[in-house]
Amino acid sequence: MNQLATAIVKGSISNEAAYSIGMKMISAGLTLFGECQYSDVSSMSRSQACEQVKKIQASVNHLELTRALFRSYPLVENAAYEILKIITIAESTVIPALIYGNSDADSGLRIPVTYFIRHPLTGLIKIGKTIDLDKRIVALECGSGVQLEIIHSETGDFEKEFHERFSNLRVYGEWFTDDSEVISRFIEKRKLLEV
Repeated sequence: MNQLATAIVKGSISNEAAYSIGMKMISAGLTLFGECQYSDVSSMSRSQACEQVKKIQASVNHLELTRALFRSYPLVENAAYEILKIITIAESTVIPALIYGNSDADSGLRIPVTYFIRHPLTGLIKIGKTIDLDKRIVALECGSGVQLEIIHSETGDFEKEFHERFSNLRVYGEWFTDDSEVISRFIEKRKLLEV
C-alpha cells in the first residue's frame, strides 16, 4: 500500500484531509456512474444493457474501494455506502434489459474463472469470479482509475472458498490485505499445482 492509503486505512490523517480526499474519490465514482444511459431501458439490447451494467459495476467497485479505505472515517464511509444503495437501485432497472433484451448476446457455455488482482496504489487484493476475465478487468480498471495486476486466475468457481479462507484479511467486500503475504504464498502454491 502506498503511504497515503496506509495512513487513511490506519486513520492517521486528519478528518479534514480524509474528508477532502474521500469526497474526491466519491465524486470520481459518481462521475463513472453518470456516464450510464438510462433513457430507453425498455428497448435496450442485451449488449447495450451489458455495457451499462459494466459502467455501473465500475462505479460500484470504485465506491466499494473508497468505503474500504475510509473505514476509520465514518462520514466518508457512510456517504459512499448511501450512494452505493442508490446505484444498486439504478442497476436493478438495467438488469431486466440484460435478461430480456434482444438476443444478440453470446449464448455459448460460460465457465467461471476465479481471479486474484492487486490494486497498485493500495496493495489490496480483490478475489472474485467472472465468466469473462478480460472484460471484468477492464470494468474494474475503469472503476479504480488504475491498471490492475492480475496475480492469478484459475478455471472454476472458488470465490466463496477463498473468501472464507482469507476472511481474517478482508478489508471490505472482496478486497483483502496481503501485508503478511499470506495470499501471495497461497497463490504461489496454487501455481505450482498447475504445472
